[in-house]
Amino acid sequence: MTPFSGLKIRTEAAETEVLLGATAAEAEAALRSVATDVDAGHQMLFAFENSVQVSLDDGAVAALEVALRHGPTSVHIGDVDLVSSPAADVLPVFTRLNDGEILSEGALDPIFMNLGVAVWRRFSEDDVALERTERLPSAEEDYGSLEAFEQAFDDEYEQARWLESALICTREYLEAYRQFE
Repeated sequence: MTPFSGLKIRTEAAETEVLLGATAAEAEAALRSVATDVDAGHQMLFAFENSVQVSLDDGAVAALEVALRHGPTSVHIGDVDLVSSPAADVLPVFTRLNDGEILSEGALDPIFMNLGVAVWRRFSEDDVALERTERLPSAEEDYGSLEAFEQAFDDEYEQARWLESALICTREYLEAYRQFE
């Protein structure tokens, strides 16, 4: 088992926790307490316009995946709010707590094996800075003005600061998940 038991999900009006190992009915009830658009599929539950996906194995929650930029107001794994905390703050906490094997360490998609947690982001701040430097010579031609270029890269940089999604799951699910990496 992993040290985290599930996800705490908060909206403006309510809060719930979806636990690993919970039955499909328990997970669905928890989601319905904070979301109006809960759907069930084959071995899956979906909420928040599919921003939250719950994978079931033998009728029990095996994994919870959440898109962090669209959906609940906050999502906690342990004491870490993945929605309001920049990646630069989250990743060192998980690295310290993991105390062991990290797959893709230093990349945009580390898998913290001992925690049963994987996180993802499309690009880092360093990626944005590098691309900005490379594109600066043609900024006015490509963007119409230097101001438009700077605004575009300010927006990209802001996006790069945050995680895009997170997965929390059982060790068994994570072992299978990493086979697809």
